[in-house]
Amino acid sequence: MKSVTLSGRNPKLTDNPHLYDRVTEHTDYILVDDADQFLNYKFFFDSITGELIVNPKNNQSYEIPFEKAPKFVFTSNHAQRNLDPSLEARLLYTFFLDYYHQQSDSNDYSETLSIRDDFGKDLYSFDYSEAEAEWNADFNFFAQCIRFYLSVPSPLKINPPMTNVHLLNMLAEMGQAFKDWADAFFDKQASNIDCLIAKEEALNNFIANTNTKGWTTNKFTKALKCLCRYYGFLYNPKAFQNSQKRIIRKIEGTAKDMVYIQTNAGSLNPSFFAADNDDYTPVSEEDKPF
Repeated sequence: MKSVTLSGRNPKLTDNPHLYDRVTEHTDYILVDDADQFLNYKFFFDSITGELIVNPKNNQSYEIPFEKAPKFVFTSNHAQRNLDPSLEARLLYTFFLDYYHQQSDSNDYSETLSIRDDFGKDLYSFDYSEAEAEWNADFNFFAQCIRFYLSVPSPLKINPPMTNVHLLNMLAEMGQAFKDWADAFFDKQASNIDCLIAKEEALNNFIANTNTKGWTTNKFTKALKCLCRYYGFLYNPKAFQNSQKRIIRKIEGTAKDMVYIQTNAGSLNPSFFAADNDDYTPVSEEDKPF
């Protein structure tokens, strides 16, 4: 496939007026490689779902119709920080864990784990055995994938199991500094859970203990709600809310916004991960094509 690669780590990538000057109607896909966590994905919206405007240097700009326009591929080590419905609708995830990894002084892995450690051989090498039908097993797996893809009616989007994706997105949204603070502040051994606390006091405690600047009450509230979704807690139960869906109590004669983190709300609701495909049934031996 013919492709054009763009550097996702370039902070001025979307400022380039000639970003697509190497793209033609024969380009199959545009790869935005190693996208930074602050990349503005919304910049690409109109190009992903509509015509692609190409503005070559020293030449007349032209339009590639949607039917001939290339697809977009983004690779990144970062989860989405501000995932809204518009972005979610345009994403088709391919998600990889770091089960196989290389231990070094620059990471937190305690050991190196490779495919050979699990199977005693590398994939697609001279170790592959015809006698053990390993190539045949691979061909069957590829054929199963193709059959599954062809069996899904278009334009249904097929996502992988999304539980880890959702959790990473929520972690990115609230930030590691907030989560580390909240894990201690709302620890089950502490006195700040399953009770009413002043939101202002919690915010001031967060700022003081993390030396964080620029956090508004609105941003702090979003992070609290995200924390509750992450752990399956309940944010501000309805029994405590007023008609404006807020919890207001007087403290020393002053009305204050309150927060109630209910930790006994149960585990994560499976409906939250409605995009999961965990009901996949493996193909039986009789149904394999080879």
